[in-house]
Formats: sequence, structure tokens, C-alpha cells
Amino acid sequence: MASFLQPTPSKSVSPLYRVDANENITFVWSYTNLLVRPANLTLAAVGPQSATYTIAGLQGDATSYVWQLNSVVPKTPLMNGYYQIQLYDQRGPSAYASPGWLMPQSRLTIAFYTPESYQPISNSNYCPTCFYSAAWKRSFGPIGTAFGIACVTSALLIYGLLN
Repeated sequence: MASFLQPTPSKSVSPLYRVDANENITFVWSYTNLLVRPANLTLAAVGPQSATYTIAGLQGDATSYVWQLNSVVPKTPLMNGYYQIQLYDQRGPSAYASPGWLMPQSRLTIAFYTPESYQPISNSNYCPTCFYSAAWKRSFGPIGTAFGIACVTSALLIYGLLN
């Protein structure tokens, strides 16, 4: 079995990386109870919409790899979102667990984001009330209907109690 040591996995927060050609991600893992040395290893990332990126094909005794994001093919750029990192041997990512063999590992999740440039408030696109105004116009119909039904129901109830 393999366990990722770096990036440090967390149950609550995924390691976050910027989508940038200058960004490098170092993966480090260790083996436990491995009796059969893999012939080769594949390190892959499965992203949004099951897009799979093969990060590297490695020798069977490898315990680390540095993913340089400038090596990502421009035709299939990384998207914002969460990526499940997979490490598996020559048997593939869906190999069954066998004693002494490497069990495919996919417990590490990392996230990518694309930074946005700063937009000052004086920008002509800034409109703090636009969103709320649109929401009010759309919600006025159902709110008005509910209020009208409540008023009619109350009036009929009061009329029935007084008679």
C-alpha cells in the first residue's frame, strides 16, 4: 500500500495550487507491506468532469515526483476545481487488492484555482445594487401572491368567527 506524505493530506481542506506555468507540485509517498516491486508506476490526476491528466510514468521504485505545471499540454489546460490524485502500478487504477502488491491509491485530493486580477470599485462594471434589484423583481410576484392569499384567508377566518 502507498501513502501520500506530501502534499500533506487533510480531511477538511484540500491543498490549493494556482494554475500557473511557474507552479510546481511535489508528491512524496511511502510504501507499507509491499512485497512485489511494481514494474512501473503511473501518477495521474482526475479532475472535474472526469478529465484525467497523466502526470508521470515512473520506475517501480520511485517515491517522489515534482509535477511542473508548465508541462501540461495547452490543448487540455487544467480547470479550476478538485483533482483526485491516483498512484497505481502496471495493473491499472482499478486493480484488485492482492497481498504484497501495490494497491491503487486515490485518497489524495488537491485543488486548483485561477487568480483574478484586482478590479477597483471605481470600475464602470461595479453595481452593488444590481444583483439585489433583479432578485427583488423576480421574487415580488410569488411574495405578493402569498401575501394576498394570507390576507384573504385571514379575512374569511375573522368573518367566520364574528358570525
